Amino acid sequence: MTALHDIRTESKRAVQVPISYPARDVPGTEHRHKLLDAVQAALKKVNVTTLRAPANARPGAACQPLALLGLLTFWYARQVYSSPEILARLRLDMARHRLSDDCLPDVAMLREFRSQNRMVLECCLSTTLELTLGQKVSEGMLTHIADGHYASEAKRRVTMGLFTDTLEAEATDLENDSPEKGFIIAKE
Repeated sequence: MTALHDIRTESKRAVQVPISYPARDVPGTEHRHKLLDAVQAALKKVNVTTLRAPANARPGAACQPLALLGLLTFWYARQVYSSPEILARLRLDMARHRLSDDCLPDVAMLREFRSQNRMVLECCLSTTLELTLGQKVSEGMLTHIADGHYASEAKRRVTMGLFTDTLEAEATDLENDSPEKGFIIAKE
C-alpha cells in the first residue's frame, strides 16, 4: 500500500512522505514494516532546512525534499538503486491501489535531489541501517556489526545509486544516438 506518512521534523513541521509498503496484516511483510519504521525515525532526525529542493521540483507532497529523502532512503535500504526502477515500483503500487501517480517525481528529479543532498541522504540511510541491523543483532539474527559499518555501507549504497543511474543514462544515450553521430561496429 502506498501512503502519505506524516513526519514531524526537528522544526516541528509536518511533512507527508510517500512510502510504498504492504498492509501490516499481510504475512511475511514484517521486515518491510520494521524498515518503514526505521526510515520514519531517521527522517525525524533530519533538519529540513538543510535539504535542497531540485530545480525541476513539481508541486505535490511526493516532490517535497523530505519526501524525496524518505523515498530514496527506503529503496536504497532495500538495495534498489535504479531511479527508473524505484519509480516503476512506486507507480505499480499506486496503480494497484487505484491512486493517481500525477504527483510522483520523475527520474531527473530523483537524480538531482540525490546529487544536491548526498551527505544528508547518506546520514539518513546510515541511521536507517543502524536501526534495522541493530534490531537484527538484538534478535540474534546477526552476531556483530563493526563500528563505522553503517556509515560506510550507506555511502556505498548511495554510490551504487549514482553508478546505476549513470550506466542507465549512458545506455539510453547510446540507444538514442543515430548511426551518423558515432561509429558502427559490425561483425563480418
